[in-house]
Amino acid sequence: MKAYAHLVQYALSNGHNVSVWDGEEWQVKKSTDAAAIIEAIESVEEAEISITGAADDPARIIGWALVSAYGLQDDETVIDFACNNYMLDWDGAYELVESAPNRDRLMRAARELSTGLHGSFAAGIGDAALRANNHNLQILVNAFPEIFAKATGTENV
Repeated sequence: MKAYAHLVQYALSNGHNVSVWDGEEWQVKKSTDAAAIIEAIESVEEAEISITGAADDPARIIGWALVSAYGLQDDETVIDFACNNYMLDWDGAYELVESAPNRDRLMRAARELSTGLHGSFAAGIGDAALRANNHNLQILVNAFPEIFAKATGTENV
């Protein structure tokens, strides 16, 4: 999976908004529409994405990345990103997903966990993992946001 697409899914699955700056204008502002965000990123050679929407301050920027959809290996499509806890957590989740030995095992575990989960129960699984301090469950939720988006019916890609 391309790193920028995983970052978008990660942000949206955590309830955040994504804006896309194409170098001249904001093509997408504070959106939760994955398809529109990806389309905006892929419409230019390079784009900046800004992630907002923390529960305590919805206007505060919590993540930033410079991305490119073209001419790079999948894991290099996030060219640069802010060095903060949010982005470092995403980077760790992406590395975990993309590491060959872990990918199949973790994907299977995430699919098994999400099978049969619906509605608010599935939507709240990430929060439950945090409250229960279940690190393994939180890794799965963060590493495979697309699977949990399918389980909750919020998938847009």
